[in-house]
Amino acid sequence: MRILYLLDFYALEEDIDGRSKIFYNIFKHTSDKIEADILFVNVDKRIVPEKFFNVKNIYFENSKAGAIQQVYQKGIFKPGALPQREILKLAKKYSFGSYDIVHASRFSFFNFKDIHPRFLLGVADSDSDNFHNDESIRRKLRFIYWKIVEYRLSRMNYWMSFVSERDAKAYKNSNKSFVMHNGVDFFKYKPLQYEAEKVLNSFVFHGVLDYQPNIDAIFYMSETLRFISPEIKLHLVGRVNRRSMSEMERIFKELENCELVGPVDDISKEISKYQFYIVLMKSGSGIKNKLIEALSTGCIVFANERAINGLVKTEELLECIYLVNSPKDIEIGLADGKNWRTKSEKAITYIKKYYSWELYGERLLSVYNSILTSGL
Repeated sequence: MRILYLLDFYALEEDIDGRSKIFYNIFKHTSDKIEADILFVNVDKRIVPEKFFNVKNIYFENSKAGAIQQVYQKGIFKPGALPQREILKLAKKYSFGSYDIVHASRFSFFNFKDIHPRFLLGVADSDSDNFHNDESIRRKLRFIYWKIVEYRLSRMNYWMSFVSERDAKAYKNSNKSFVMHNGVDFFKYKPLQYEAEKVLNSFVFHGVLDYQPNIDAIFYMSETLRFISPEIKLHLVGRVNRRSMSEMERIFKELENCELVGPVDDISKEISKYQFYIVLMKSGSGIKNKLIEALSTGCIVFANERAINGLVKTEELLECIYLVNSPKDIEIGLADGKNWRTKSEKAITYIKKYYSWELYGERLLSVYNSILTSGL
């Protein structure tokens, strides 16, 4: 089976962001079972390892952006789509027709219609869900824009892979949809015992700190924890993609109960230093890396409904976390010390049962086989 991966972001390192993590692990856990080539489009060429798992060829190509892409580069909309004429040029140069499946990462390859009969787009999420709670005109326009994108994609009848059932419903093309829940590296995100060193009265959150839904969540969590006790501190761990860390310091400066930790070398070790892990999302659907990483590490987790949306086997999950619908639920969890260890142990068991990257790779290969044999 020959697969060509079309990516508009660098994925030869694991921890750049959520999507790089997914595709890095796709290559790690499937490239020994298929013939895989990668074509990076409009991605700055970095040092390419002499051998990247079992990927056969790695190409870099610059292609002219369409009008929407040019607007995106000015920071108004995201993402842009390459014009179909540019995709046709790539198809000819790299012989797309010689591959069994073309698997594209994101909406830069929106205009792929009729270029290859077995085109898979994703992992996708419902981007309109990032904006519907926001009252600013600018972000309401983005909500409308994404609704239009989702509607058009639904009518294009592509094969699509989604991070959750909720995201898949936004596109209404269930005939060709797959839900691919994420994985986690158990060796990297492993339980660590720092009982004697736990920072008292501390919560921690980690993620891409300049991702707008995460910013919304941080302000919401800060307000919620301040309501419970002025002694509680929320520690913010993670990197930035588009903004500088100094800009994030200015954004969070007004949040007196927050401490910006920033990027760290060992996330598992860092988040284990704090008493509790919290993720209360107000917007966005997301790909759930931060939550499953925290559960794999054995953290005592407080999360709301939106944060756990898309995770499998909800009944088992609810035994591992404290579900937060109001500040009162956090107070109940804080007073439930006798059950913290049990929840931690159940969380680790739950993650190992459902969220290995090896299992993710097996499911994806099954998706590829389904596409090849479907006749659609």
